[in-house]
Amino acid sequence: MKHLQSAKEIDPNDPKVQDALFKVQKDITVKVKSFNESGIALFGSGDKEGAKKKFDQVLKLKPSDETANDYVKRMTGQQSVQKADAEKVKSLYYEGVNLYINGKIHEAIAKWQECLKQDPGNINAQNNIKKAQVKLQSIEKLSKN
Repeated sequence: MKHLQSAKEIDPNDPKVQDALFKVQKDITVKVKSFNESGIALFGSGDKEGAKKKFDQVLKLKPSDETANDYVKRMTGQQSVQKADAEKVKSLYYEGVNLYINGKIHEAIAKWQECLKQDPGNINAQNNIKKAQVKLQSIEKLSKN
């Protein structure tokens, strides 16, 4: 999925990439739905261990899935590791955005790089780093003139 998103970034109009990305997204959606349904059924029958395994499979595919996260929280009393990690990545990303908006470009790049350590395929962080580096180069050129 991450490779297809990168390929789409390189050539957003490539129909093969668009078709492949759509197919992968569709497959993930179907699997997430199936795993959630199985997890809910297992949970309902009292097989919490089996249910947790199904919800863990969902969260590997889609860490932000509300259904799986809700059931994991019901069973364990705490949010899933995947959701906590996703929230940390999101927080780092937006800290970078805030720094960038406030003119702290070097610090913003550092935050986005930290974000990429947690989520190497984060396209938004990758794009923002590139844009910030271009901006720094422009500022450097202007200061030389």
